[in-house]
Amino acid sequence: ARALITESTFTSTRDVAKVVYPYFPTFFMSAGFDSTKKIQKISIPKLIIHSQSDEIIPFNQSEKLFELAVEPKTHLKLAGSHNTCYADSRDLYISGIDRFLKDVLTEAWHSDGSI
Repeated sequence: ARALITESTFTSTRDVAKVVYPYFPTFFMSAGFDSTKKIQKISIPKLIIHSQSDEIIPFNQSEKLFELAVEPKTHLKLAGSHNTCYADSRDLYISGIDRFLKDVLTEAWHSDGSI
């Protein structure tokens, strides 16, 4: 893989459960799917996309992932809800992904001549 693009990604399923089901004891959850640990180990370019108005996965979870991610990284901040951010921020969404992929492909081409 040459790059990673995430959209509305959570820090962990436990963190999401705390928001969606605040009274559910998260220690019963066997799989935490902890993205905060994984993002620190990924060295390829990363594009983290998230709506600042996401009502399901709080935006601050993408901010935390971005903070923990090693360079190179980009944070694309959209408008709209969890399910409408693409439509509400269509031009920004498309141009942000396009710019990111062009940068990744250009870097790959210059570094070893392959894509």
